[in-house]
Amino acid sequence: YRRTFNDYDKVVFNFSGGKDSTAMLYVGLEVAREMGKTPVEVMYVDHEIEGLGTLKLIDEVAKMEDVNLVRYAIPFSLRNACSLHAPKWYPWHPQEQDLWVRPKPEGAITEVPDLPFEYDPSYEHPDGLPFKALGVTKSPSFQRIATYHVEQYMNQGYTAISMIGLRAEESLARYCVMTRKAKECYLSTSSQGAYPIYDWTAYDVWKYIRD
Repeated sequence: YRRTFNDYDKVVFNFSGGKDSTAMLYVGLEVAREMGKTPVEVMYVDHEIEGLGTLKLIDEVAKMEDVNLVRYAIPFSLRNACSLHAPKWYPWHPQEQDLWVRPKPEGAITEVPDLPFEYDPSYEHPDGLPFKALGVTKSPSFQRIATYHVEQYMNQGYTAISMIGLRAEESLARYCVMTRKAKECYLSTSSQGAYPIYDWTAYDVWKYIRD
């Protein structure tokens, strides 16, 4: 954490309200306070379907004096494991406003021209399902939104990096990605991202939150 704060002008924490990103953020806050690097910037991409407990935590973080929370509530693509008919799901689809779980939150970024969401407005699912997912022709991914946020600082001449709460223990694929590097396991080699808790176990995460 200290090295990242020293090496980059802008350090952005990707926050979801889950256990890993919560632990990652709160350790980062401890270090930022010690180093005089507050407020820290927190980027949250609203998935529309978060539980009430998660939304409460996000609101609590947003109200912290040493946090600047930037919230995106725009359509983007997510893998849908609940349907053979529609392998992708799109939060905040403009054509499905009557199906939204809740209204878009106040103060959120709701439109980003550089991240277009395009769809066929006349699309109708052949099985009569209400979802319009198969009618989407262009959409950003979650990762693209996170990358875009950091790129805006880089385009202004700043050095910037995203802090991401991924851990090697979560899967064999992540273990291989994070441990096969010649130098720093916590730095991404394909994007402006860092994984500060890459070597934490689930026990470490829950113990930190408990403590």
